Amino acid sequence: MTKKPQGKCIFCGGDGLSKQHVWPEWLKNVIPRETSTHIQHRMKINYLSPECILVHPSFELHQGHGGVKKIRNVCRKCNSGWMSSLETKAKPILTSLILGEPITLDAHSQLVISAWSVMSNIMNEFTDQPTAAIPSFHRQILMESKRPAEGWNIWLGWYKGVNWKLRCRHHGFAAVPASQLINNNVNKIKGNTHVSTFVLGELMIYSMSSTLPNFNIEFPGPLSQSLRRIWPINQESIVWPPCQLLTDLDVNFIADAFCLDLMKNHSNRVVPFTPSFHP
Repeated sequence: MTKKPQGKCIFCGGDGLSKQHVWPEWLKNVIPRETSTHIQHRMKINYLSPECILVHPSFELHQGHGGVKKIRNVCRKCNSGWMSSLETKAKPILTSLILGEPITLDAHSQLVISAWSVMSNIMNEFTDQPTAAIPSFHRQILMESKRPAEGWNIWLGWYKGVNWKLRCRHHGFAAVPASQLINNNVNKIKGNTHVSTFVLGELMIYSMSSTLPNFNIEFPGPLSQSLRRIWPINQESIVWPPCQLLTDLDVNFIADAFCLDLMKNHSNRVVPFTPSFHP
């Protein structure tokens, strides 16, 4: 019987994989684990034309709180080395943000939280590998420089709702000119763009990345006043929490805004999959 080849670390390519929590273990001391199950919801959308949009939803109920979920794709050296170091730097800042405590985010704090957000996005993507859209060179840049690669945009919001205490919604896209589909199977095109919305307690993190130029999103007036961009850094300091808070309806809109905008304004592009993951 042929032996299954050993897996390689998604960051350094090394051997000796270890299990890594998708959500850091220390979060249980900040956000109580009130449920014993979690739901993984996937929605695959084939956007073939403005007149033809195929939607394939599915729901899976899993045992255990979403915070206990682990994946085996990181080597022990990375796990106990630079990843642990980044987690240690981010923890006190994140704790204040999660609890809604007053804090001033200087440029260094914004960099640390941005790098942590990229790392968390990468780990979350691998809970559903077919939908992954963050390229390997972005993982390498994070490992080597401890900062997001070019093409990342990250915002924070102050959440005061009920339904998003610990949740992630992820949309992965393969956005390409429709002309490129003539000789290509839709299902073989790799993802190159993603948006993710994390909520941890009172902290919402909205992240977007793409290998394509000029991919961005503008939020309508009231919401733009509620969000604080931390990457690319455009303020030397951010006073937290902001004056405007986010409700469940606000976060629902933010989480799906980019997907809806693509469908409405990019009829010359194809979005082969748009999955969502909800712990």
